[in-house]
Amino acid sequence: MAAIFPIREISSYNRKWCIKARITNKQELRTFDKGMTKGSVFSVDLLDAEGGEIRCSFFNECAQKFVGEIEKGKVYTFANGSVKVANRRYNNLNHQYEIAFSEINADIKPCEDDTAIKAMNWNFMSVRALTNKQPPFTTDLCGTIHQFQSASMIRVKKGTAEEGDVAKRMISVGDQSGHTMDITLWGSLADLPDTFFEKQPTIAMKNVGIRDWGNRTGSLSQKTNFVTDESLPEIQKNMEWWEGSGKNTTFTNITQVQGGGIGGGKTPWSTIADIKLCGQDQIFLSGNDSKYFNTFVRCCNLRTTDRDQKHQFPYYDACPKCNRKVDVTGSCVEHGQVTAAPRYMFSACYADKTDSIWMTGFEDSGKTVFGVGADKLKQAVEQTPPDGFSNLIKSHQFGGMYKAVVRVKPDEYQGERRPKYSAVRVEPIAADVAAEFMYEQIMSTAATNGQVSAYNPSTAVALAA
Repeated sequence: MAAIFPIREISSYNRKWCIKARITNKQELRTFDKGMTKGSVFSVDLLDAEGGEIRCSFFNECAQKFVGEIEKGKVYTFANGSVKVANRRYNNLNHQYEIAFSEINADIKPCEDDTAIKAMNWNFMSVRALTNKQPPFTTDLCGTIHQFQSASMIRVKKGTAEEGDVAKRMISVGDQSGHTMDITLWGSLADLPDTFFEKQPTIAMKNVGIRDWGNRTGSLSQKTNFVTDESLPEIQKNMEWWEGSGKNTTFTNITQVQGGGIGGGKTPWSTIADIKLCGQDQIFLSGNDSKYFNTFVRCCNLRTTDRDQKHQFPYYDACPKCNRKVDVTGSCVEHGQVTAAPRYMFSACYADKTDSIWMTGFEDSGKTVFGVGADKLKQAVEQTPPDGFSNLIKSHQFGGMYKAVVRVKPDEYQGERRPKYSAVRVEPIAADVAAEFMYEQIMSTAATNGQVSAYNPSTAVALAA
């Protein structure tokens, strides 16, 4: 056997190499169709004795040959593959390069288990520490799922790692740092039964993608990167903490606090009055580009009737595969006859101290404002007498303070250009967190204008407390 080459030394400049590594993650075989190019592919993540990690992808005949021969957790030697720069759209490992096996002469041989190679190479960060690092990046997290949403199906565009109709579920994971973050689970992970999440399990997650699209959140799609093994020391520590004082902790959610204009993010912070001024700007209305804003609001009114004074329900019957509205027979224009599922679509008036604004809300916002899924609200409406419908819906007004992501889009109605406002995301936020943020904003602005000495965030937090 050729001399073993360390994974950390793999590059496009080294053509002859042989690595010995454990398969720590194995994806399922999938097919792809890119016009003139069709084929199949699956990928594995490799870990060697020095802790080096690299992604390997198998294509076409090579994929068909090895998908059933190599197993997750086993040790093999790998040679005769081509090395290329890692594609960050699909590869979240830290190695600059990745390996592709597409030739039938790929040399992959099983080895006896090597205890020098770990089962998994963990590099955990606390949730709080994530606020000090600029996204995008990947990291390992360990914590307890203390909140979760129901799974839903969304359509993922072609050209991504996941294509077609994919399950999606949002969870919140907290740890001993007293902070929590929202993480989106995809595919088979999102399809885990609700009973699993209801038990508030402690989990370890490998290679969570941290992004900041207006809000700092995490994303995980591989079930093999989701561990509940209680023999893992980090899981043991978090379980003991949760059973002791953790379950009574008042968490700071960094998705709400750190992202989307609160301590970071690219979406500007604004008031309702300023958002409406933007929507009335004639230059803005003459274009087609949308603008996004963050703001603190309260829901002060929910629309319950349409123009004909008939009940306006805050939901509609949707196709569970594409979320399109189904007709009265339960048929979708794309997927035919389906079992319809209620989805939120409602109109609500939000207000702050400067003004109020009517906005359209959808599934995620509806779950926050109404506190339950659209299916449960529909059941409640059906069990309520017609004259009690308005009171049932309006009982959800003034439910607390929210951080809202508002989209302003130029629209045309009866030949007139006007703004259309939508609540893209609505999340509950504690009044003290909102107050602390506003205090920091005031002090930062004053420091910038030379009205006070240089602003110190830690001092501001101490004073606010």
